[in-house]
Amino acid sequence: DVYKRQVSTQSTGGIMGVLNVLFDLLLTSSAIAGIRRASGLSVRDFVETRVSNFYARQATKKFFDAGEYVVDKSVDFLKKTKVANHLDNKPKDRLNKPNGKNVKNDKEDKL
Repeated sequence: DVYKRQVSTQSTGGIMGVLNVLFDLLLTSSAIAGIRRASGLSVRDFVETRVSNFYARQATKKFFDAGEYVVDKSVDFLKKTKVANHLDNKPKDRLNKPNGKNVKNDKEDKL
């Protein structure tokens, strides 16, 4: 009975461990893709030219492609959300409304 509990705990821990590693790899790949977009520095070219094994090169390509995919989808999502639209309009609103008040309404209130 005790053995069964230990086995089930270990198998669950193993699955969670694999998922944790996969998530960390995806996060790292996304960070590298973001750095490439922001600075133009391509770690992908540097790494892929140094990998000689065919299967390791394929895995490396998939690693970097996964990060690019996540960054692409994240940028698309942020462009479509109200938060991105709100941030785009914020400076324009400040120019038209000093101190958060509408200039036209302030003049009308004073009359």
